[in-house]
Amino acid sequence: MRILVAMSGGVDSSVAAALLVKAGHEVIGATFKLFPGDLPGSCCGLEGSDDARAVARKLGIRHYVMDFSKAFKETVVDDFIDNYLNGSTPNPCIRCNQFIKFGIFLTRARVFEAQAVATGHYARVAPGPCGQAIYQAIPGAKDQSYFLFSIPREVLREIVFPLGTYTKDMVRLMAASLELPVAQKEESQDICFISAGKTYGDFIASQNGRKIKPGPIVDSLGNVLGRHRGLAHYTVGQRRGLGIHGEKPLYVKRLDPENNTLVVGNQSEIIKRDLAVDEVVLHEDIQPDTTLQAEVKIRYRHKAAPARVSILENRQARVVFREPQWAVSPGQAAVFYRDGRVIGGGWITRQKGEG
Repeated sequence: MRILVAMSGGVDSSVAAALLVKAGHEVIGATFKLFPGDLPGSCCGLEGSDDARAVARKLGIRHYVMDFSKAFKETVVDDFIDNYLNGSTPNPCIRCNQFIKFGIFLTRARVFEAQAVATGHYARVAPGPCGQAIYQAIPGAKDQSYFLFSIPREVLREIVFPLGTYTKDMVRLMAASLELPVAQKEESQDICFISAGKTYGDFIASQNGRKIKPGPIVDSLGNVLGRHRGLAHYTVGQRRGLGIHGEKPLYVKRLDPENNTLVVGNQSEIIKRDLAVDEVVLHEDIQPDTTLQAEVKIRYRHKAAPARVSILENRQARVVFREPQWAVSPGQAAVFYRDGRVIGGGWITRQKGEG
């Protein structure tokens, strides 16, 4: 099988390519150019391309650099900025998977007459109740299925995740045994387009062209407690860096962009039992007006919690947790699981009355 592998120049994607070569596939490496210039330290900058090319040379496979910078800015970076300015906390990695890795990259693979694309994600694609499905990686691995919910299920037959049955330590050992030049390379930063040492707010201020304005910090009753530096510098559940003090610890409860106000509360005010979800993608045949039991993750490092998920019209859903959850953040993804399998997910929205 001819497989086009997304190679960032990191350990994971390099070992993914090596495993496919070892399995006898015809492997072609591809590195994405996602920025008009080079971004130092970026997995998709010049350094990443050079490392990926060196790995491809070691494996004896072809390697190409593909310029997706225009699409990346329009679908990932601009969305990230817009969400933050609207008081939400976006997850650009999911958008990148949706539009870049398993969108235009998959289209480009067909031009190469490749039967599949592969990445270094720690997840699995395997048969499910309604065809191919996304499953969590094996226990002990750094499962990344959360970032993949938005992939349309009809293209899963064209996707391979070679690392789904390995842990990070196992991958490191394989990279060393194969003498790959990136075997000791450090992990890339969380968000590739924000330089080390820069905050999200700093990046947005530099890209947006509009000044991020300070404003009041208030409690749930509207009492002014201090001033914030601009809403883009804060996320729901944040405690440090608020510059205010109370009898009890205070946390960011919500961001109110219409009034440029940061609302804070005590610990009991930051937990919620229910949330609304939009842009729902389903991986099984579930009709509107259906309610099901599932485990739901509301951010990458959140432990999936039991909940009742009601699928609604217009790609919407409502989630009610069995137990209240900490820091439900509009703009983050809510991903629905059953027996370690992704059955769907969507984007957490601000509900009526939340500002």
